[in-house]
Amino acid sequence: MKIIISIFWFLFFSATCFASSESISITLKPTVGLTGTTSFNIHQDGQFTILRYASPTEITEKAIDLAPTIIIEIKTLAHKVFKEVMATEDYAVWPEHKATISVAITKDRVTKSISSRRFSGSSLKLIDLLNNNLPKSENVSIGPK
Repeated sequence: MKIIISIFWFLFFSATCFASSESISITLKPTVGLTGTTSFNIHQDGQFTILRYASPTEITEKAIDLAPTIIIEIKTLAHKVFKEVMATEDYAVWPEHKATISVAITKDRVTKSISSRRFSGSSLKLIDLLNNNLPKSENVSIGPK
């Protein structure tokens, strides 16, 4: 029984630290301008918000209640996207799209970010994960290639 309790506290502590030690922003931007840009944000407190640019001057923000396991999945995939972009030398193997995906990870007051019009497999999985766990009205599309 002590082992089970120890495992539970370890998992709880690990998930809590992972959820609260950083913030992540995943932004999908259309070809030109801010209109249509959508930014998915995981805040340090674990809150998930969506910013939508209806126009350069009209921004809406909406908080979405997601399960902690989904938040961890989103963070894990965002880190994977970031690492793939940083580790790849030949980007031509990834399909090019008109939209841009940006991933920004902030930890200890330092932000690292990438932006790409080439979408890796993890980028596409990240978009699918977001779309599958958000209300349909909040879904995004990267549009045609």
